Amino acid sequence: MYSEQSPGRIPPSEKHSEQSPERIPPAEKLLLKVVDGFLRIACSARIEDPHNHLPEIRQSVEQENDCIIYEKHDTFLNPYDLLGLIKLIDPKKKLDVLMPASDYHLNNNKIFSAGAKAIEHYFDVTIFPLIQSYMVGNPKYGKYEQKDANARNLSFFRELKRRQRKKIPTALGIYPEGTRDWGPLLPAEEGFTLAANYMRRPLMYVPFTTHFEGPSLEESLIFMAKTMNFSDFSTGHMSSIEDYTDPLLNLLHLYSRNYNIFRHPIGIVGKPYLLNEGDALPENFSHILMHNLIADLPPNMWGEYR
Repeated sequence: MYSEQSPGRIPPSEKHSEQSPERIPPAEKLLLKVVDGFLRIACSARIEDPHNHLPEIRQSVEQENDCIIYEKHDTFLNPYDLLGLIKLIDPKKKLDVLMPASDYHLNNNKIFSAGAKAIEHYFDVTIFPLIQSYMVGNPKYGKYEQKDANARNLSFFRELKRRQRKKIPTALGIYPEGTRDWGPLLPAEEGFTLAANYMRRPLMYVPFTTHFEGPSLEESLIFMAKTMNFSDFSTGHMSSIEDYTDPLLNLLHLYSRNYNIFRHPIGIVGKPYLLNEGDALPENFSHILMHNLIADLPPNMWGEYR
């Protein structure tokens, strides 16, 4: 589905002619609508601005300045939360939205692929497939080689450069860790700050964090097991659902962490960082940006940035 000739290389003016909804088979159109409807409901994050940064961000977008919105990627549904923020700061759709995504998951995960298609067609977003670094040389993910990842990264930066050259106002949605992770923050990948050299100035980096209200499915299952003696424990204590020997519970644990079932997302807008024309990237720029992100995360999630 997503190959070297990805939609990421199609100029916005040409994008809809190649991906016109009228050319989608009726059954697939119905599936996309169902997936999109479910994801919109599941990801209807309540966005909060406790530090009053939205006026500054909206003003920058109104002037058609580029922006990079970055978020800790801890659940499958994060992109819909991020798109909710883009809709809030750019109601007039002045910016063309570009989002990198995993090439492997786009081609091998049907739910991921359907969600990406729904995002493209119903949010007017360009998805650009990239090869994640941890998949290179890992037989679990096929035959990705370093040269393949390098070639895809080069194409991505060429796309950013093309937009810069043609003065296309762009919002880039990105996950600096490069992969979904449920624990403390991992080190940001190099492309997170490198992208700034290929986008128009002024350029605003906007941190965005998400947390969830209510008990997780994991916590609910542990409570149920405690009260109903649902299953034996392999270790004699109840600190984690992974202590259960029952494989069904472990499967539910995986899906509760991936999808945050039954929990309501709340998004928090963090402190933006503005790069003006002629500004050099500050020393330790990645750390500066990530510290702006952790300002709205609990200390146990700071990880590399304590």
